[in-house]
Amino acid sequence: MSGNAAVRGGVAAADMLALRTIAVALAVAVLWCLSGVWEGEARACGNVVQLEQNEAVRRVVAAQAALDEGDYAFVLERLAGPGGYEEYGSAGLAGRAARIYALAASRSGDRAQQASAVRRLQGSRFSGYGAGFKGGFLSDPTLEADLGEALARTGDVDAARDLLRPLADRDLIGSPYAYAALARLDATDDPARARLATSRCQQMAGSHPEICEGNMPTPSTVSWTLRRLPPAWLFVAFVCALGLVGLGRHLANRRFQAFGMGSPAAKARTVAAVMAMVFAAVVLLDIGSMAPALAAVVLLGVVGVTAYLDRALGLRAVRHGAVAGFSVRPLLPGDDAQLPLFTPWVSGASGGEVLTSVLPGDTAYREGAPLPVARLRKAPRAPVLVMGVFAAFAVIVFFFALLFTVRGET
Repeated sequence: MSGNAAVRGGVAAADMLALRTIAVALAVAVLWCLSGVWEGEARACGNVVQLEQNEAVRRVVAAQAALDEGDYAFVLERLAGPGGYEEYGSAGLAGRAARIYALAASRSGDRAQQASAVRRLQGSRFSGYGAGFKGGFLSDPTLEADLGEALARTGDVDAARDLLRPLADRDLIGSPYAYAALARLDATDDPARARLATSRCQQMAGSHPEICEGNMPTPSTVSWTLRRLPPAWLFVAFVCALGLVGLGRHLANRRFQAFGMGSPAAKARTVAAVMAMVFAAVVLLDIGSMAPALAAVVLLGVVGVTAYLDRALGLRAVRHGAVAGFSVRPLLPGDDAQLPLFTPWVSGASGGEVLTSVLPGDTAYREGAPLPVARLRKAPRAPVLVMGVFAAFAVIVFFFALLFTVRGET
């Protein structure tokens, strides 16, 4: 068997091993992910109340995010279905859910929903959801501002003014919607107060200035779609994207003869990286429902660290002669003309080296120097430090996630 045939045979065997390993890892991850469907039933003898409360918290957090983005239909569906806002277990959480639902109903544009929102918010003033007593009912500036906003939409101008004006005079309004409502109410009778309310609204509206003009924010197509996909489908989408990235990397490596593709050790590193990212995706499905930004940071850390280790360990293996068909040599005059377009950053590279192909059958040898495949650039210190911080942060998050999971099961 020729040298090239032997290398191709080794690559094919390593490819098959990698594919089988990835398939097993994905199967285990999918089963783990889908096991959450029966999680509540499986833990019937454990802390079921805690599980239900965690799910209630996730529902309220998701509804709040949808409310902020203007996806009112999702809020009304999310909080009014089975296990709706009346069944959240604690008074504080139930009150928060009730107010989110009422605000979504008020801002939805439906007249019947707006009238219902006023009744719900008025009922909350006599419940245990406010802070402090005033005139026989609970006084909460935030709740009163929400009620004033809702009253303004139903056309009850006097009642809305009576609530919003004293709050504005004491600077107790924390909602741009309430300031926008006050500006509309005072536009004719008190233009100066209306201009001040509009100014305060613009300061609070942030990326949604349309609120101060009486319009509602519109959710993006991506967030609208992702919000309605169940976690299992999000996981499937992530796995498909991961597969496309892996296929692109495989084709690029074959095209440019990047180091390590013919080495079983390099295949093992790739499989380990994929398994780590799949594991991270499964865990982050749970974290992401509570803290999407935190989940994104941890996922970036996992991806960055695995890519960093893959390159660093790959270069080390090439230096020690463990990768058949490749070697590292100093950069020679004229190499730049033969190098491909990409020049990867690799930890451990000196900056004056090139990765070379020494496979039998290569004809592009120049003065006995192996054919250059890629120039190795020394990895900057800043990305390495950032990856180190990401790695430490990811380890801490995973540790606490596993700790709380274990404590919740006991």
